[in-house]
Amino acid sequence: MAFCTSCGHGISDDARFCPDCGKVVEANPANINQSKAGPDLNSSYPSGGIVTFPRKRKISTPVIVMFGVAGAVIVASSIVAISNSSSNQFQNALDSCMTVGDEGYDDVQIGEDGQSMYLNGSGEDDYSSLDYASEFCILNALDIPEIIVTRMNATSSLMGVQTGDWGNFSASWTYHPNNGLDVSITKN
Repeated sequence: MAFCTSCGHGISDDARFCPDCGKVVEANPANINQSKAGPDLNSSYPSGGIVTFPRKRKISTPVIVMFGVAGAVIVASSIVAISNSSSNQFQNALDSCMTVGDEGYDDVQIGEDGQSMYLNGSGEDDYSSLDYASEFCILNALDIPEIIVTRMNATSSLMGVQTGDWGNFSASWTYHPNNGLDVSITKN
């Protein structure tokens, strides 16, 4: 077995290039049959037959680990950001229609985990002050489909609890003239 004169890597006797650094191996006439040797490398290159190829860059393990950790941090941050924006959907819908201190603002309850919302609509005998327009503004901010709005508008006190699903939401609602339209929404 021969060794590369440039990097010292072991090479087979019939190799024409070093498998590690890529340099042309100087021909050993005793080991090479001239009919199979190909062109005379020594006459083709002014440097005496030694051709330098770029060395393969080896990436060190710490660099690979660093990029892996950075990728994991980016993925985790994205998941947290999506989760936070999802848990704020109810608050964002409320804030797009009302501000703190508005009449009826306190009649909207958002669950501590951000996964549910209750709209306590105003009725004839109810002390709630969340009017119908504010309720539907909040529902529209949650992208409620028109078909469910139509069903809510058609709900009477004799129909009991009604339900509907859209996107990642499930809603249930009741209506009575004395209590108004009360809507409970949860995220699936």
